Amino acid sequence: HTRYGTVTGVQTCALPICIRHAANIADPAHQLRQKRAAHDRHDDERRGHFGFLAEAVDAERENGREHDRHEEEAEEKGRLTEALKQSEERLATTLFSIRDAVLATDDTGSVELMNPVAERLTGWNFEEARGKKLDDILQMVQEGNNRATGSLFEHATRGGTEPRRQVRVVAKDGSSIPVERTVAAMIGPRSFLGVVVGLRDISEERR
Repeated sequence: HTRYGTVTGVQTCALPICIRHAANIADPAHQLRQKRAAHDRHDDERRGHFGFLAEAVDAERENGREHDRHEEEAEEKGRLTEALKQSEERLATTLFSIRDAVLATDDTGSVELMNPVAERLTGWNFEEARGKKLDDILQMVQEGNNRATGSLFEHATRGGTEPRRQVRVVAKDGSSIPVERTVAAMIGPRSFLGVVVGLRDISEERR
């Protein structure tokens, strides 16, 4: 029994804990440690929240950068497509405007390009000639003896280029026209691309 009342057995056991707690409350150093611990916990919580926000912001920024990259790639693809279209249009305009006949093949010797002058000289229209072998479309003979000049495609692939040469083109209907012929192999950065042939009608000069 104390002056503050009767102390039971349980209270007696708990008394040392209460005393220590009271001593800790009265201890300024302990109070400071508690404040620091609470502050650290608060900082950890803030860092946790801000860390989550930072990760979300970073992810959003990365998504934005990825979106920008896709837009830039799409714009670049659009510019390249437009440039290619303009280049093809200029090429078509040039081919249809030029006074010489022009034929071009792929790397196997199949006709891929033919302008209207070439159609007139050979008697073949482009839709008929497309995909056929150049040597089947463009028959040529030597002047004077009418001997075949041989495979133009094979000649071009072996020699690369050929100086201007006067021969006769045998048209589809069997008629022949004197022309000045130029042949060149098309070589890309890494491979052979095909053959281009230029033909200038010189029949007017012969008259």
